[in-house]
Amino acid sequence: MPSLDLVDEWAIVMESLLKEVVTVNGSEQVLLESLIYQALLIYFYKNGDSDELFKVLAKVRDALFTVTFCSPETIICIQILTGLYFEEKRD
Repeated sequence: MPSLDLVDEWAIVMESLLKEVVTVNGSEQVLLESLIYQALLIYFYKNGDSDELFKVLAKVRDALFTVTFCSPETIICIQILTGLYFEEKRD
């Protein structure tokens, strides 16, 4: 697995390249996938650092509003990560 720092840089580059991109078939979904990967690494390798995880999930939410097409698997991953975040916040 790549380090979290490398994934953070990758997500920043992807976000800067694809932030305003909107396509008919939803090929900008790769930005969502990079943010999901970043959130997974934060959750599992930083022991659920809730502040940093919330920032990434907010970016995911904002990116999700601009996507014209999103696969069900991506939506499920987003919902699971959001649920894990709120489960940690409740404890």
